[in-house]
Amino acid sequence: MSRNISADQLLSNYLDGFLWADEDWLERDGAAATYWQARLAQTTTVEVLPDGRIKWQIRTRVVEKVPNGEAASLLCVALNRYAVGWSFAYNATDRTVDAIAAVSAPPQWDTFFLRLSEKAKLSAWMSDVIAERLAETLGGAAAFSHPRAQPGLRETYDGTYHYLETLRGRPEWILDLTPYQFPPIQDVASTIAEMVGAPPSAVRCDENKLHIPVGRFSGRPVALEAGFDKHPLAGSSWESSLQLPCSHLSESLAQHLMAITWTLFDDPETNLLGGWTHDAGQLIFQQWNTMSEARNQEQLGSYTRPSASDLWGFTSTLSDALGSLSQSELPAEGEGIESNDHADRASEVVAAIAEQARPAVSERPEEGQEPADRRLL
Repeated sequence: MSRNISADQLLSNYLDGFLWADEDWLERDGAAATYWQARLAQTTTVEVLPDGRIKWQIRTRVVEKVPNGEAASLLCVALNRYAVGWSFAYNATDRTVDAIAAVSAPPQWDTFFLRLSEKAKLSAWMSDVIAERLAETLGGAAAFSHPRAQPGLRETYDGTYHYLETLRGRPEWILDLTPYQFPPIQDVASTIAEMVGAPPSAVRCDENKLHIPVGRFSGRPVALEAGFDKHPLAGSSWESSLQLPCSHLSESLAQHLMAITWTLFDDPETNLLGGWTHDAGQLIFQQWNTMSEARNQEQLGSYTRPSASDLWGFTSTLSDALGSLSQSELPAEGEGIESNDHADRASEVVAAIAEQARPAVSERPEEGQEPADRRLL
């Protein structure tokens, strides 16, 4: 790919070759485009940086008119455990909750196009499914809208809305052998340890996961963990994360995490392909790359074979989250008010996906309608 390609052309290539956007539900504006996969607007912007790298930003507005930023920040942190390589983030200026992801990479890195398109499709789908219940929980309004050229909300959704449903219908959903095509976890750990400058003696592995200490930030030890695991919604995936001790999540800490998330999104030089969450006494920045994404790399011009380098590519964007930790002091654990119900509230919001699935299983399809049309199984 030419290093001199314009931002407009890059965006057009992405929309046509990776996102498969329907022109009737697409609004283009130079190096920005807004697409309605279903009822929510997802905006993609492209900027060509002076050094030739490209900054991509994908933003889906989910809820607007949010009255309580503290509650929204806590709920976004809890929801991020269900995200698949993006972040739910409260925006204090606009009083909104958005699903956001960003990439900063050279144009020839086609694997990043693939990663970005998968995050775009899945984040648009999940955001649409949970929007009404999330709005009700927060006391806001679901950010449903439509293009200026359309008279109302989209009723027949884009085929990418059913992307995860399609994956769940494949044999790999039952038994995915893709992880076994990669080198053993010990070999992957050696590659990643070398990349992050950790001594071999610091690496710890079990059958499926690696653990590498990467320093201390805000007085807390930080470890990189990675391995093959099952995402609660997207199935077999490569999970990579930064983890540090945190006994409870306060409102002040949640708001701080939202602020540094938006910094990663906005900074021209940083990637955002994950989100901050909290679980089992750990503060976690978590990334997920599905095995579908790993298999789809075979279609790219840069593909050779499954390797430890591929898994390092999935993991390497943690460095930006680590950099954000080094640049800002986290609030002490005792500061702010502790909240214990945000995880339960997030589970109730995500349960909208299960509610949507039940009619898809029990109802007979209407004439001309595919089974489970507009629903996720």
